[in-house]
Amino acid sequence: MRPARRRGSLGGAMTSSKNNPSAGDIAREALLSIPNPLGRFPGPLRIPEVRGMHHYLSGEAFFVALKNEVEQLVRSAPEDHDILVQAFNVFFREIRYVEPHTIVFRGALNSGQDASVIAHFSQCVAHVVYLPKAGPERVIAGFWRDPAGG
Repeated sequence: MRPARRRGSLGGAMTSSKNNPSAGDIAREALLSIPNPLGRFPGPLRIPEVRGMHHYLSGEAFFVALKNEVEQLVRSAPEDHDILVQAFNVFFREIRYVEPHTIVFRGALNSGQDASVIAHFSQCVAHVVYLPKAGPERVIAGFWRDPAGG
């Protein structure tokens, strides 16, 4: 038998009907049933928001980490060096993140020919490197975001 509805020490009354409790009500009841050696909580206890798996299954973390490492190397590398990303045996000067899974790399082969690689983020292993400048201007790998489907 379910206990009667009550105003708990969590600071709020349960709002669902007695015969059809919500998941939040069930969680609140479970928390209220745990003895509290300190007495009342000083304020309402907040149940953390549960995030979907989408956050963990996207290329966001890879893209941000790569961008941060380029920025770090820009601060520490000699001024007369280019900062590039090396992946798939190619040096890249442009990296684009197409949400939620795709990384597009654009750069040049050692022979000077333009090259692009499109990859799922889970297939990427990249190195951030600095090399002596190839031309009169310093080249620093750039980053762009494309929204989903864009």
